[in-house]
Amino acid sequence: MCISKKIFKKTLYLQNTYRKMEEIDLKYRGLKTKDVVKSLKRYGKRGIIPYKSLDFVQRYIEDRRSKGYKVNMLAPQKGSQEAFLRNRAGIKILHGNRGGGKSVCLGMDILSSCNHPSFSALVFRKDKTSAEKADGILKVVSKMVEPYGEYIDSKRLSRLDAGGEIRYDYFGDACLSGEKGVNEFKDRQQGGNVVKVAIDECSQATEPIINYLQTILRSSSGLRTSLTGACNPNPYSDFWRALVSWWVDDDGIAIPERSGKVRYFFQYGDTIHETAWGDSPQEVFAQAKDYIIARFGKNTKIDETNCKRYIKSITFIASGLEDNKILMASNPDYQKNLGGTAQEVSINALGSWKLIKGGNEWITRDEMEEMFSSQPVFDDYFECATLDIAYGLGDVCVMGHFIGHHLQDLEWSNTLKPRDLNRWVRNNLRKWGIGENRLAFDGLGAPTFRDAFPESLAILRGVPKRQDKSKDDQPVRFYFDLRAQLADEMVTRIKGTNLGYCGFSINPELLDKPYVNKTIREALMDQRRAIRRDVERENGKLRLLKKQEAKKIVGCSPDLIEGTFLYRTYFDICDVMIDIPNDIMDELKYL
Repeated sequence: MCISKKIFKKTLYLQNTYRKMEEIDLKYRGLKTKDVVKSLKRYGKRGIIPYKSLDFVQRYIEDRRSKGYKVNMLAPQKGSQEAFLRNRAGIKILHGNRGGGKSVCLGMDILSSCNHPSFSALVFRKDKTSAEKADGILKVVSKMVEPYGEYIDSKRLSRLDAGGEIRYDYFGDACLSGEKGVNEFKDRQQGGNVVKVAIDECSQATEPIINYLQTILRSSSGLRTSLTGACNPNPYSDFWRALVSWWVDDDGIAIPERSGKVRYFFQYGDTIHETAWGDSPQEVFAQAKDYIIARFGKNTKIDETNCKRYIKSITFIASGLEDNKILMASNPDYQKNLGGTAQEVSINALGSWKLIKGGNEWITRDEMEEMFSSQPVFDDYFECATLDIAYGLGDVCVMGHFIGHHLQDLEWSNTLKPRDLNRWVRNNLRKWGIGENRLAFDGLGAPTFRDAFPESLAILRGVPKRQDKSKDDQPVRFYFDLRAQLADEMVTRIKGTNLGYCGFSINPELLDKPYVNKTIREALMDQRRAIRRDVERENGKLRLLKKQEAKKIVGCSPDLIEGTFLYRTYFDICDVMIDIPNDIMDELKYL
């Protein structure tokens, strides 16, 4: 094929110009050699490509990946990861599908400034257990930091060669302990001014935690501060639903056209609902001018020209499993596995912030916290035991020891075999000094257990127990089945509707003991969400959400809360003889 000299010279000129632009770009962006390939290989072996070099580097990386070559460098994949690293908002939320590479993207964002001697960062996860998993944020980031410094396990920090550091912490205690927990969390972070805060599964953090972490972002070295987070949807958090509402539609699905768009806001009240929003700082300033001047304008003149420094910016970037081509290539069955899980997991995989069917939570977080801190509710000192029978398959066999309505002790097993159940139950009853006539258990699915314990009480989920008609001042309630009646009795007692105080309590020594992969406190707090009313039938009878639906909400069977507090209420609605110990009776005589 022949071409004219004029076209050839023009083509050569454009090629040379393009090559010079690339070399200038490499030099300007901090890459140390002029040779493109050598530069990328040399730089890539030691760490991450800075986001400022993405314009050129991305073309090379995607070309190599598309041809099947392994790229031995920490560089973002095209799509949500690249968009996240490019974005300059003060708060960046990376949301979406499981398997979208969100945790790795958080690590790359942190490391983009790790060569600066004044760099410091805080990395959070809700609890230690999930953070220290093989794919947890601590393991992911500390592994990525290896070329830049050393991870010190005893101090839970990475000390960088350039002089900075990355600390790892958790915030679960602050979420579960109310104001006291938040104050303890603040004390732990006191004096910890940082350049970057990264939160894995940030939607599990409460509003007070997010607001406080923004206050410790400071930099006197010229580095840009930011709070970044990665999350799966959490439709149960009112704060997070309100925060991201502009980026999602009525079905809770992220709007593609709005993904990555930067919004500006100023929170003039105590909650996210008292916030002025806009597409520019000037638009926000026009709405909240009086609040901004009152808070910051005592010694400074604030107007539309300089209001940006007082107004926060935020973006919300949707990620998808399709963005993580590396995962899809190495594990092609991952998407199929997501599609085969329960509805709630599938909703999370699709990225929906919409509440699923089943109504609102019947027991609030505050009511659960009150029960955790409640004084022992011994009542009549009636001792009994409760049992939820399960044999593996993701369920847990739970057995509780109650004194009155106080959960004194708890035993559980997720590895129990059918042949070992009877011996396990007898050992627990013997340890607690309780006869089998004061043992209530779920009678469904355990026909042979009743033969071994003939005097025990089998809870059958059929017709509810007859209400006490002598209580004329109490409203008449109708229940779809016995399980709904037990749930109503349990919730009424926890709320203290008829007592004026929380009618259940728990031994505080139990709260921090392990339960599967959580603490008992965390497991109860999670499983309370499974106790909720189902859609009422035409006959108006109250029905509890089906256990299959409850599993979709919590992610597991609510064995702990049902096997203890729910089953304890069975004794309250049954004619069970209360056997009070003699020493307790002697004390009661003098009261």
